Amino acid sequence: MSKTELTCPCCFRKYKLKIYFDRHVSACSLLHQTKKERADAIETRADTPDIRKLYEMVLALSEKNQALEAKVEELTKWANIRKKRLHVKEWLDEHYQQVETFDSTIADIQITEEQYNYVCKYDYIEGIIMILKSVFPIDDESSLPIKSFDQKDNTFFVRKEYGWAVLSTSDLENMISMISKAAMNKFVEWQTKNKHRLHEDSYADIYTSTLQKVIGGNFTRDQSFTRIRRGLYKYLKMNLKNVVQFELMF
Repeated sequence: MSKTELTCPCCFRKYKLKIYFDRHVSACSLLHQTKKERADAIETRADTPDIRKLYEMVLALSEKNQALEAKVEELTKWANIRKKRLHVKEWLDEHYQQVETFDSTIADIQITEEQYNYVCKYDYIEGIIMILKSVFPIDDESSLPIKSFDQKDNTFFVRKEYGWAVLSTSDLENMISMISKAAMNKFVEWQTKNKHRLHEDSYADIYTSTLQKVIGGNFTRDQSFTRIRRGLYKYLKMNLKNVVQFELMF
């Protein structure tokens, strides 16, 4: 069986062996190129890097790739840290173990004349908030038995005998009520000292105005509680994200 002849597409010369055909076509195609085709081929070869240039490019790309891998690894580690969860109660138990309990702090509250005058000068709500601020000074934050955070609105954490816990609404009401009663006792003392002035018109005005402030007469009990709680929260709150690198749990 005869072999198929191979024909050059440029000069149509025929070959029986492919090896000779390939050599001929490579040379013949160059001879038959137009001026423009030769110019295009020269330009293409000029833009093609040599072996040394290719080696340098590979090295540069390898260095960039290593830098990117290191950056990805760093970002991955940071993402893993951010995903770690920390329960706020556990964090408080770890960092504030030696704090006096909330209950003992409240039990020791004694309303001074200056604190009572906060209520008389301003009103019930603002006066109680100012008293609470003096009881829990944030310039000594590390020793406070009560904390609140941006991440948990209107919520307080307090130090108990068994550790830190969320302050219940009833316990917060009891604390406010205790201070209110102490303020009322101060008012009664003042009233007793000034009972001889009951028939003075000027005293009657002062008496009525002061009593109104001490009992919080301009607001309902719920309104007073809500505003005092909000005022205390805004005063105490801190942003835990500025302190720890964890996803917080409450």
